[in-house]
Amino acid sequence: MISIFRLFSFVLWASTVFAQTGLMSTVRFRVTDVFGEPLPYRVESFVLRITGRDYADHFSGMIGTKIPFGAYKSVLRRPGPAGHNLEILRVVSVDSPEHLVALTTDKEPQPLIEPSYGPWRRYRGKITPAPLLGQGETAVVRLASVFGLAVYDAPVGETGEFSFYDWLEGDFTLTIVAGKRILHSQLVSIEDKWRSDDIVVALPNAPPPVQRITQPKGDIR
Repeated sequence: MISIFRLFSFVLWASTVFAQTGLMSTVRFRVTDVFGEPLPYRVESFVLRITGRDYADHFSGMIGTKIPFGAYKSVLRRPGPAGHNLEILRVVSVDSPEHLVALTTDKEPQPLIEPSYGPWRRYRGKITPAPLLGQGETAVVRLASVFGLAVYDAPVGETGEFSFYDWLEGDFTLTIVAGKRILHSQLVSIEDKWRSDDIVVALPNAPPPVQRITQPKGDIR
């Protein structure tokens, strides 16, 4: 197993090599809330870790040009309530000619979950008709955030009912899977983490079309 120290040393070595190659990148930041609404952050600093040089002056808005390959410490900032600034701190590894950094955060700073609500809430759902399963198959509903990284899985009962236990808000892709079969996929928007209707899914007669990307024969250039 690779130790954390060896992994960190490799990252620093790779950053040094990239920075010394003279390769340049265009870096784009995209910061949205969980519904994809752009948030007005600006690049406060973008510091190359091996030299300490700040490349924030290479940014116009959220787009930076002529950024050398390497690892950076970035700070994004925007005005917040009561005169307080809101900040996002990220380590960004730039290693391609076009580099997109997509970040998702709350539209406004949210308080911690109130104790009276408990550690989670329940989001109920129902698939109609219930999926027909083959021998040994189990049906699962997966919610994957469109603009974030969160993924949630829930088993489907015999009557088509399922539940998620968390605090959910935003736009999601809902996919129903039975064994290796993809039965259905649709978009779901949960607009209020505190109160929401049940998730109702009408299962179509046919599964969604799948575009299969195959490996080309011969040399890949």
